[in-house]
Amino acid sequence: MDRQLAGRCARQGQPGSTVFFVSADDHLVKMFAPLLAKQLARITAAEDGRLPDDIARLFFELQVQVQKTRDQQWLPMEKCDQWMDQTRKSLA
Repeated sequence: MDRQLAGRCARQGQPGSTVFFVSADDHLVKMFAPLLAKQLARITAAEDGRLPDDIARLFFELQVQVQKTRDQQWLPMEKCDQWMDQTRKSLA
């Protein structure tokens, strides 16, 4: 999703860059990875603001985990929606 949002920022193929920010206070970080939240709160970013590679990797893995969880929550709703759509069509 982050890449999609970054891509939407581009205009007419012009070169550019994006920057993503990480917060130790983020709800998802606290909920899914409280230890990572504590690490984020303790570390000092590099002079250019980049996270150390090991912390950045953990954050990326957290994003994947959260997305999988959200997908699993979404699937039953999608199945219910399909069932309702089929029922609606059969009654019409």
